[in-house]
Amino acid sequence: MGHHAKREARLSALHAALVALEQQLNQARAASEVLHATLMARDDESDLEIGAVVDEIWNALGRPAQSIDYNLIVGSGKATWTDGDPVKQPHFISVLAANIRQSGNTRLAEKKEAWATRIEQKATALVQAGCSGWPGAGCCFDASIRFGSEARFRCLWSVPAPAVAAGAGFGITASPARVCR
Repeated sequence: MGHHAKREARLSALHAALVALEQQLNQARAASEVLHATLMARDDESDLEIGAVVDEIWNALGRPAQSIDYNLIVGSGKATWTDGDPVKQPHFISVLAANIRQSGNTRLAEKKEAWATRIEQKATALVQAGCSGWPGAGCCFDASIRFGSEARFRCLWSVPAPAVAAGAGFGITASPARVCR
């Protein structure tokens, strides 16, 4: 085989590998878009539920212009619990649920457990959408994608164990450092 033919063979193999890589990336992008849409839908649902619960608490307190009990539960308002990264929101929801349960106001006593449970259910849905999006996934992996020795992309993502093993040949490493429960 001549020098020109060898070069063409190497370039052809490289081109085939790049085409395969592009197909894999397109599949990953499509899966990511679905997971992101699911996460954002659960985020919208949790925001609505938090808003409804906060309004119900305000109504149960008699819709006061100012209320220490309300402020101890809700803080500076609904946005405290609904704005920001939806992956982090379940942690905020757990604080809000604890605030509701800890309220000593007798007007809230009858419904506070139900309110806390309602928003905790939305937190659970957020965790599931953010950490268990891949079929068969049981935990979140702290994954790094490396090109050579340099990490170019790092994320906390949920992947099934076979995908982690398959990705090893592409410089994808993952460790089950954080487990979603």
